[in-house]
Amino acid sequence: MSFLDTRMKISNSLKLATLFALLAYQTPALAESVASQAWLRPIADAWQVKPLLNVGDAVGAKNYRMVGIPDGLGAMDNGDGTLSIYMNHEAGKDQGKNRKHFGRGAFVSSWILDIDRLKITAGEDLIKQVKLWLPDDKKHANAPAHSFNRLCSADLPALSALYDAASAKGFNGRLFMNGEEDREGGRGFAHVVTGEQKGISYELPYLGKFAWENAVANPSTGVKTLVMGMDDSPGGQVYMYVGEKRAAGNPVEQAGLMGGNLYAVKVNGKRFGFVSFGDVSAMSGDDLEKAGQKLGVANFMRPEDGAWDVNNPNVFYFATTDKIDGTSQLFQLTFDDMTQPEKGGAIKVVLNARDIGAQMFDNITVAGDGKLLVEEDPGDNAHMASIWQFDPKTGKAEKIVKVAPEAFLDKNSTAYLTQDEENSGIIDITDLVRKATWFDASQRYYLGALQVHTKSNDPELIEDGQLYLITGPNRP
Repeated sequence: MSFLDTRMKISNSLKLATLFALLAYQTPALAESVASQAWLRPIADAWQVKPLLNVGDAVGAKNYRMVGIPDGLGAMDNGDGTLSIYMNHEAGKDQGKNRKHFGRGAFVSSWILDIDRLKITAGEDLIKQVKLWLPDDKKHANAPAHSFNRLCSADLPALSALYDAASAKGFNGRLFMNGEEDREGGRGFAHVVTGEQKGISYELPYLGKFAWENAVANPSTGVKTLVMGMDDSPGGQVYMYVGEKRAAGNPVEQAGLMGGNLYAVKVNGKRFGFVSFGDVSAMSGDDLEKAGQKLGVANFMRPEDGAWDVNNPNVFYFATTDKIDGTSQLFQLTFDDMTQPEKGGAIKVVLNARDIGAQMFDNITVAGDGKLLVEEDPGDNAHMASIWQFDPKTGKAEKIVKVAPEAFLDKNSTAYLTQDEENSGIIDITDLVRKATWFDASQRYYLGALQVHTKSNDPELIEDGQLYLITGPNRP
């Protein structure tokens, strides 16, 4: 090893040591909280996990508390040395307390992370006002005290997904997207996170009603807007919405999320195509399901999260959960032509959970190095929820993180909580922290959420859970 290599190795080691030392730089109460609940353990070389925030922790001048059932995440650089982190809370519509929009149930929290100090400094409810769609009047209207039902995974699309710089059409801002996992007909939503309408949430009726897991927008479709939606039901569908960006209107109209057509995946051997439903803005969830079966859509075993390949916008991945000891899989869709996405392309299974000893794939992300992180949700079963790294180039998967056995497996342990836990909400934040003094180019950085399904005695908190940071090697 040369002197330069040795110096670089020492420098990188010091940066990593500084990074995790910073994680302890919290208020005394918060430091004690996160240190006492190290519920996730790295099991692969060069990986680290550190909790950032636990359910019940209070931060900022307003003592805003993190509450339970954390799920889908999004993060954005504020340009002032901080990140905004957006977090879904997968509460049922009758759970929790009234939030800032005056309704109970699921909601989105917003947090400020001081990047250099790795300290959560403030938090608040993102949603202040809700606008639901009136199908008879064909317009949005205020819905005071609306209760959302189970917001699961989430997407904070790149600016280019909803704004086309070449034509100056679209919403020149950011929207946090998700949907209700309600098998009676959940609704898709876009929540404004920048600009004059920050804090306003719009229903997206043209994207369809089903048991939403996530709404994932493609970042490279120009004046078109393309969103994939996964129906988390046994025999559920994978949908594609295609709309067109506008120069005027409210944020979701500008973004091309209104007035488009809905499609669903149809499979023929190794090829996939789409069936078209057209305008579904007035259709119920039952109407959409019946129409799909009549048209011969593909039925999957609980389609879960999905993600676009950040290095190839023609490639989309989605996971299916199925059941314990079932056929959980990771699918890859490769579109022939994103200018005509309805023509479809090639479909294949790139990973079977059974082949690697995994259970019930759930949330996923495609990192900047092209590899996927795939999380498990084994439900109330004696299987420790883990996180896997999958390389689509080699087809190899490696378990990198699992939950602590004393908390989630060993019922004789004094630290035992429950066997009902899930890893949820995983995103790559490497590009957002490159200016940090502790940044190490040989590492990648991720945020994730852990759901701990133990009922809280505090009705606001609902259940336990955690926001955490994962650091691992960057090996393109």
